[in-house]
Amino acid sequence: MVRVSHDALEKAHPNFRALYTLSKPPSDWQGLTGYVQTHVAAHYRELGESAHVYICGLERMVGAVRDLLRKEMGVDRKLVHSERYD
Repeated sequence: MVRVSHDALEKAHPNFRALYTLSKPPSDWQGLTGYVQTHVAAHYRELGESAHVYICGLERMVGAVRDLLRKEMGVDRKLVHSERYD
């Protein structure tokens, strides 16, 4: 299996951003914290209105983020992709 870091993907693809959020981070975590939904609006606006969003995680979180993007923010459903793994 080949592993590619999100830093390498961002360098290779300037329009790609990987944002990780931990709701219960370890003390040394330096990334985003809390629930994903609290960060979505700001980061989506930063990416622009035609950005595709790929949401991966537990069904409850995926559904909440998808609903936020599509219903509250009006993002076209063709731009919202998801994968649930529970």
